[in-house]
Amino acid sequence: MIHALIATEAAVIDMNFSTHLSKVKMLDVRLNVLCYYGNIELELHKIYLGH
Repeated sequence: MIHALIATEAAVIDMNFSTHLSKVKMLDVRLNVLCYYGNIELELHKIYLGH
């Protein structure tokens, strides 16, 4: 009985951890996209300013 509880608990923690990881990955992707577009904007500003 105790083993079953521990296994269930571990499965729940594992699931939560996986969800957490995928959220972190999503955030990471969003940040990368923001940086990417931010860099493009910076380059465009440089071109417009003639630097």
